[in-house]
Amino acid sequence: MARVIVNGDSLPVTVPFVANKLQIWIIADVYHLLVDDQSISITGDEAGELAADIQNLSPQDLEAKWHGVAQEFLSSL
Repeated sequence: MARVIVNGDSLPVTVPFVANKLQIWIIADVYHLLVDDQSISITGDEAGELAADIQNLSPQDLEAKWHGVAQEFLSSL
């Protein structure tokens, strides 16, 4: 199993999705969208929606939907 170091702790990581514009990582049971050199944590109801989308959407639809979510969030900063 892959691991990452976060604040000095070694944590398990799963990478269920990798595409051109978006990667989805799960670190310590928290979903992260990696886009444009940024990591966005997805929690609460959105995490459940993302988990379902990973299972149910085509790779193209998953990338389009969640890249759009990430871009909208980043543009609001």
